[in-house]
Amino acid sequence: MFTKPFSRFDVMPFDSITCTVDGTDYTATIHHDGDTTPQDFDCYTPEQIEAWKRDDWGFVGVVISAERGGVPLFDNGPSLWGIESDSSHEYFLEIANDLLNEAVPVANEARNRIALAMA
Repeated sequence: MFTKPFSRFDVMPFDSITCTVDGTDYTATIHHDGDTTPQDFDCYTPEQIEAWKRDDWGFVGVVISAERGGVPLFDNGPSLWGIESDSSHEYFLEIANDLLNEAVPVANEARNRIALAMA
């Protein structure tokens, strides 16, 4: 489980946090989401859209990767996109842990495939 939040006041692309579950190292990394805009939704005010255009905030994604013993199991695992970059640290930590729950079985399956290939 990720316990330490992302380190910055507002998350930035490539910020990351790590944890180890059953010997597998997981990393949750923030990535810029260039595909999502405020115009995709009808909940933003004109002022919020102008702030977005000034790069006062943006959209990001959280992506999980996993490795074991230095061997990558996957780089672009479970992810969530379209997150407002000025969301709370608690929210980002919650997202990372939700994605971790999806990533653990995927990593276990990848580990099993590697073990079978090496047998």
